[in-house]
Amino acid sequence: PSELHGLDYLLRNYIVTEPKKRTPIDIDKLIDGDSFDRRRVLPEEEAQKYVGKIHPYITGRGFSRRTLKRYEVGYDEELHAVTFPVRTSSGELRFISKRFVHRKGFLNEKNIDKKDIIYGLCYILQSSTKITEIDLTESITDTMACYEAKRPAGAVLGRILFKEQVRELIKAGIRTVNLFFDNDRYGVEATLKAYILISKMSPIRVNVVKYPGGHWGIDGTDGFLYKDANDLLLAGKMNEIDIVPYDEFLISLNKSGLMDINE
Repeated sequence: PSELHGLDYLLRNYIVTEPKKRTPIDIDKLIDGDSFDRRRVLPEEEAQKYVGKIHPYITGRGFSRRTLKRYEVGYDEELHAVTFPVRTSSGELRFISKRFVHRKGFLNEKNIDKKDIIYGLCYILQSSTKITEIDLTESITDTMACYEAKRPAGAVLGRILFKEQVRELIKAGIRTVNLFFDNDRYGVEATLKAYILISKMSPIRVNVVKYPGGHWGIDGTDGFLYKDANDLLLAGKMNEIDIVPYDEFLISLNKSGLMDINE
C-alpha cells in the first residue's frame, strides 16, 4: 500500500477525539504484518486424529512402536503421509509435519514460525529425571533415531540453528550439546555455525558427534556413506559413534583439508 493509503487508514481508525472510541493498536500485528499469527497454537484434536495410525514406511525406518508412541507419530490416510506433531517446549502444538510415503518430500504449512522450536525438547522436559545433555540433530527422524538408541535428542528442523532455539536450550537447563548434524559438507558447515552461535549466547558445552570411520563429512566405512542418525540406526551403527570435544573436531577438520568450508 502507498503512503496515502496508510495515512487514510490512520485517519479513519485512530484520529478521533474520544479516546474510548479509538481502535487499540496491535503492535505485534503492525510489526509482523499478515504473519502475526505465525506462532499460533493448534487444537490437540489436529494431532490426535492421526495418532495410532501406523504406516509400514515409518516402521521400515527402524522405529519401534515405543518410539512412535513417544513422538505421537501418525498417518494421514488422505494425503498418504506420515504425521509428526511439532510442539513448543511447553507442549503447545504449533504445526504438523507430514512426510509423503510414496515419494520424497515433506508437506509443511507456510509462514509458520519454527525458529523458537527444538523438536523433541518438550518430551525431554517431561522426563522424570533431569536431562542436561542432548544430541542436536537436523531432522525429526534423526531425533527419533537417537531416542531409539537411548540418546536424548532434539532437532533444529533444518540446517540453521537460531538464537531463539539457543534460548530454549538455556531455559530447559541443557548444559551440554552434542552436534549430530548430517555427515556431509553441509552438515559440517552447520556444525561450525551452530558452535559459534551457542558459544556466543550461552555457557553450554559443545561436543561433536563423529560418525564411524572416514573423515568428517566423508564416511569411508565400506565405501558407504551414513548420511545421518537414521541411516546409522538402520545399519546398526549407532553404538559406534564417538563424542569428541569441539576443539578436537576443529583440529581434525583442519587436517582433513575441509576448513575452507566456512570461508
